[in-house]
Amino acid sequence: MRKQIIPAFFILLSALILTGACARVGAPPGGPKDVTPPRVVEYKPPKYSIFFNAPVIEIKFDEFIQLDQVQKQLIVSPPLEEKPEIKIKGKGIVIRLNNTLRDSTTYTFNFGDAIKDYTEGNILKNFTYVFSTGSYIDSLQVHGRLLEAANLTPPEEALVMLYDNLADSAPLLEKPLYVSSANPYGAFLLKNLKADTFRLYGLIDANQNYMYDPGSDEVAFLDTVLYVSPGPDFDPFPDSLVTDSIYTAPGRSFVLRLFAENMEQQYLKSYDRSLPEFLFFIFNRPAPEAVMTLADTTVPAWYLPEHSVTGDTLGLWITDTALVHTERLNVVVSYEGTDSLGETVTVHDTVSLRSKAKKRVSKGRKKKEKKKAVLDVVTSLSRNRQELNRDLILETTRPLAAYDTSFFRFVRQQDTLEFPQPFSFAHDTFFLRRYHLSCPWEEGTKYSLEILPGAFTDIYGVTNDTLLYNFSTATLEDYGTLILNLTLPAGETVIQLWDNNEKKLIRHQTIHSDTTIRFGYLDPGKYIVKAWQDDNGNGKWDTGILLEKKQPEAVSYFDKVLDIKANWDMEETWNIRFDFRMNTFHLKKLKR
Repeated sequence: MRKQIIPAFFILLSALILTGACARVGAPPGGPKDVTPPRVVEYKPPKYSIFFNAPVIEIKFDEFIQLDQVQKQLIVSPPLEEKPEIKIKGKGIVIRLNNTLRDSTTYTFNFGDAIKDYTEGNILKNFTYVFSTGSYIDSLQVHGRLLEAANLTPPEEALVMLYDNLADSAPLLEKPLYVSSANPYGAFLLKNLKADTFRLYGLIDANQNYMYDPGSDEVAFLDTVLYVSPGPDFDPFPDSLVTDSIYTAPGRSFVLRLFAENMEQQYLKSYDRSLPEFLFFIFNRPAPEAVMTLADTTVPAWYLPEHSVTGDTLGLWITDTALVHTERLNVVVSYEGTDSLGETVTVHDTVSLRSKAKKRVSKGRKKKEKKKAVLDVVTSLSRNRQELNRDLILETTRPLAAYDTSFFRFVRQQDTLEFPQPFSFAHDTFFLRRYHLSCPWEEGTKYSLEILPGAFTDIYGVTNDTLLYNFSTATLEDYGTLILNLTLPAGETVIQLWDNNEKKLIRHQTIHSDTTIRFGYLDPGKYIVKAWQDDNGNGKWDTGILLEKKQPEAVSYFDKVLDIKANWDMEETWNIRFDFRMNTFHLKKLKR
């Protein structure tokens, strides 16, 4: 047999390949994951420099870094006229100021969460660089919390500002002397402040210009002038220079409540003619006094108005059949607005509304027989269940001209027997097409409501077909009850019961003194109890007005979510105080 001769080179190559492969497979795992953020190893000029006049700042780290939205994250206090230019250089950053700095001023550059290490993305949180153009570094502080006035939750992104210009209009006209940002829990800290007298503001700055723009921004303000001083004996300014009350900053935490002013001018957002007989108009905010007139003719009482719950939408049901069949209607919409000087004026907008064209039937297709028009009715029944504490609500698709309850057959069923059920039927005082059927419901009982043809006739002469509703009532054991023993400050207070997400208002009640209230017939589930101080007694929560120094109406929450169970009474005691603390359940949601 002939022997194969394998060259030594191939033997050596095979051994190297096998060795390399084994080394890769059997390599031990790496060390623990790096969780350490970058560390500064050098500042040029040094941090906390005085008599600063350098055009460029260099900061070096112990590892390579990356910048994440640095121009958005960086807060410079006092604000610079132009944003500094920031670039990565090696294991550091270079900051080119491109600005003329104020004399004898301490500057703070807060990078937020913009600086991360390159490999693992570990964040160097709230990194700051501080210097002074004067002979010393200012070191005073002001701290507190910034919350939304309507619900006491912290804003997603907001600024806190100090002005040494004490005029009420300063936030609208100029940038602040000091600025900082609130953290995700609403807490803020203004550092490296000089001893002086200030006004304190919060701001959601939509266009990022460090000034308050009514209509787009939210604002908050401290009611008083604020002394920032190194101690209670520090008093560089006599009281005669300040016209209103004064707070001294050291040791005191301030709570600011953000609100949006009702400064936006009233205007008509959109309009449509979804049906030949129905027009609707949407405004940017409630317009209860809006009036509609026809531009081309004078037809008296030509529509029935239908307002939305929020008041910003107005529907018109055309009552004149000739107008219903008119293809185009020109309508003058008149409502209260404001002119360029902020004065109240009546605005007249003329709009053209065209009826939606119907599809034509092709000649080759057999024309279908026209269906008879029928008035439809919907009810408030959910899963054929009627709540014990509510009326049965019937809502028609078009406004009614008349109804006749003698066409109703309403019975209570027991076994195989039926008993006529007494009831009352009435038009809702607010909703145009809504009606209430009321009766003393018996729990756990079957009912049947039959409405015969002709019971309802709408404003166009269309009637209903036979309507049949079979349903059952709930039992008392299906519900829970909440009993609240309330102690409250002087004044009118509104108590509201909301679902757990504060999306749906379940019940509300206005009270004027210490009392006990009872919310019965509650479905099992989790609820929130909210209170607000109705200062003007108008029954709605009112926002603030900056230039009038009017704060938004005060809000408070019961400090826990209530878990209501079926067939169970829950009793709680609440000493209501409008101290603007963020509630426990809000904080828990943020930490999830």
